[in-house]
Amino acid sequence: MQYFGLAALLGSVGLALLLVMARIGWRLDWLLAWLKGCFLMVLLTLAVVLGLAAWELQQFRPIEQGRPAAVLELTEVAPQRYDATLSSQGVRRPLQLEGDTWELQVQVLRWMGLGKALGLSDGYRLARLNGRYIALEQQQGRNAGTSGRLYNSPPWRDLWNWLDKLDTPLFVEADAFVVRYMPLADGARFAIDLEATGVTPAPLNPAALQALKPSE
Repeated sequence: MQYFGLAALLGSVGLALLLVMARIGWRLDWLLAWLKGCFLMVLLTLAVVLGLAAWELQQFRPIEQGRPAAVLELTEVAPQRYDATLSSQGVRRPLQLEGDTWELQVQVLRWMGLGKALGLSDGYRLARLNGRYIALEQQQGRNAGTSGRLYNSPPWRDLWNWLDKLDTPLFVEADAFVVRYMPLADGARFAIDLEATGVTPAPLNPAALQALKPSE
C-alpha cells in the first residue's frame, strides 16, 4: 500500500499541475512563442558556427604542384640553437629552434563527395615547426624548440581538429603530412614542396645540400 499511496499522491499532484497549466495557458500562445524563440536560437547558433568555420577555411590554401608551399631559412646563433625564418604566401615568420633536426607538420583538408565532384582542390595549412635533439637525454624532459605553432586557432574553434575527430566524414576529411629528422644547419635554405600525396623538403643552397649528405 505504501507505493500505491505514493503513486496516487504523485499522480494527483501531476493532474493538478496539468489543470493549472490548462487554465492559464490553454490558448498555447506561449508555446508558439517558445518554439519561435528556440528556432531563432538554432539559426543564431548555426550562423555563428558557419562564421567560425569560414574564418578557419580562409587560413587554408589550395595544394599547387610545382610551387613551393614555403621556404625555410636557418641561422645558427649558438650551439644547437637556431633562428629560423619560414616564408609562405608572402609572409615571413621568425621562429627559434633548438636541437639537431627539424620537423614540420602540415594540416590538409581533402574534399569528398559533392565537394570533390564540384572540383574543389584539397587545401593545406602549415601547422607546426619544431626542433628536436638526437640524443634522448637532451630531448627528454625538455620542451625543445616547441615555439613553432604556426596558426593561432584555439582548440574550441579549430576546424581541422574537429574534422579529425570524426569517424565518418561526409564532405571533407582532415589529413596531415609530416616531415621529420631534417638536419638543422647554419645558413641552410629548404623549399617545402607540397603535393597531393605528401610534403618534401628540397635543398636550395650548398649549406642545405651539405647538411643532407650522410656523415662519414
